[in-house]
Amino acid sequence: MNKMKYKFSEGDRIRVTKIDDMDYYGLATYKIGDVGTISIRRNNENGSVYGIDFDDLPASGEDGCWWAKESWLKPENALILCE
Repeated sequence: MNKMKYKFSEGDRIRVTKIDDMDYYGLATYKIGDVGTISIRRNNENGSVYGIDFDDLPASGEDGCWWAKESWLKPENALILCE
């Protein structure tokens, strides 16, 4: 059995840095810049996706979190280098 490799782990703090698939985003209410904690991770037809408990948003109904694609996320305190 091949274990899926994820960029983030449950409990990691992340920030949304892009949203480029409105079909997947659906009815979500988080936006670029929002910060939260990863509560669950899955792999499906959309690739690696994460259930996130956002700091300033009420959770969605069924799963108790909002879902985002891995490519939309960066660590909360990622360094930005300016030259």
